[in-house]
Amino acid sequence: MKVPANLPADRLILEYLSRVAAAGNRQLPKGRRMAFVSATRNRIWREIGPGGTADPDRVQDVLAKLGEPEDLVAAER
Repeated sequence: MKVPANLPADRLILEYLSRVAAAGNRQLPKGRRMAFVSATRNRIWREIGPGGTADPDRVQDVLAKLGEPEDLVAAER
């Protein structure tokens, strides 16, 4: 996932989830898409760990580990 390194952690997560939703929009029904985006958000925060705020480098590592949003949606479908 190519993103500028200077984005705040929350912004990185939001942009990633937006890409998940966009990919899901093409491949999943609305209710299932919404549940999948929510589950993905929860998974990201579990991977980041406790603390309420996250280091952008840690977030980028977690998002890279998850993979491309299009691939996540395809696997869900």
